[in-house]
Amino acid sequence: MQDNQIFVGNIPFVYKINSCPSNESLPDSMEFSITINNETGLLSQLVNSRTEMVLAKAYSEGGLIPGVSDETEIRKPYADKLIEFVNENVEYLKGKSVLEIGCGTGYLLQRLNTETGANVLGLEPGDYSAHSKYNIEIIRDFFPSKEISEKFDVIILSFLLEHIVDLSSMLSNISKHLVDGGKLIIAVPDNEDYLMLGDSSIFLHEHIHYFTKSSLLETLNRNGFTVNAIEKSKYSKVLFCACSPRLPDLRLVLGFERHYKIGMEHLYSLLLEHSNKSIGVYPARIINALQIFRDQKGLELKNIRFINDDAHLQGKYYPGFDIIIENFQDFSENPTDIVIITTLSFESLLLEKVKKVVSEDRIFLLSKIYLNS
Repeated sequence: MQDNQIFVGNIPFVYKINSCPSNESLPDSMEFSITINNETGLLSQLVNSRTEMVLAKAYSEGGLIPGVSDETEIRKPYADKLIEFVNENVEYLKGKSVLEIGCGTGYLLQRLNTETGANVLGLEPGDYSAHSKYNIEIIRDFFPSKEISEKFDVIILSFLLEHIVDLSSMLSNISKHLVDGGKLIIAVPDNEDYLMLGDSSIFLHEHIHYFTKSSLLETLNRNGFTVNAIEKSKYSKVLFCACSPRLPDLRLVLGFERHYKIGMEHLYSLLLEHSNKSIGVYPARIINALQIFRDQKGLELKNIRFINDDAHLQGKYYPGFDIIIENFQDFSENPTDIVIITTLSFESLLLEKVKKVVSEDRIFLLSKIYLNS
């Protein structure tokens, strides 16, 4: 049973970072609404036919928003932690068959093959051929694929399950492709702290579901999977799971609407209070809120600067925002009057960096903005 539908607003459609302030062949923004499954406690996007059509085109083009696994300084630790989790929960990977659904460039599979001796195969609908250099067999298709009929010892969904509209169908098909005793390894964003804050920055049209530990357990349990291990990553807001009855805890997601509204009010008040000052947003996680404030309240964004440490993003634009993304060095040489730190994962780390450039009384933490509501 679905209940508690919430209209969030019109938010940017981000599937890659652009060289100009607009997506070329896809919309810059679309409506976004959410609903809560009262049986599992899972918060999900309400997907319509237009969203499905636009997403299908984006996946086929092979979007390059952060999340594609590779050896860069920012992304490599995610793969490191996932491989560590796989080794802890799958015995003797050498010679075992591993399928990764949604494998991107094949980086994770290449490492598993090299480091463990596993026989690996990738399935990926997007065209990452220009970015792949890992010499891994990748079938370009969606799952399930007519080109894959065999069963595997291990199937990996690394930051994929949150993209799947029909979870029951997906998990049922995965079961058919696992050998007896096979393991499903899952990595998904851990949204618990963001939902508690009512933080709209987690919302992307590509992400259909917003898992917590409880809702992931319930979803897997209700789809015939026994969870052998589940843990929160020590590196970032990520849940790792290697796939007993329990009631979902709805308090967190049912309270989201209240926290969201209050948090947005306080964020808007802060931006309005400092509208005559330059504001650094580090990183630019609040673009959803900024577009909503611009559309619904007429907020001017001329005093906003976007700061990000990811080299892939520097000099680029988010769709619909004529604000170039700059690196921390640029910010250090020309600091803003105030800075809003918008990440929970690396809040303390970024705070220490920014304190070396501006005084602490000019730094605002998104977590404090929301919690002081």
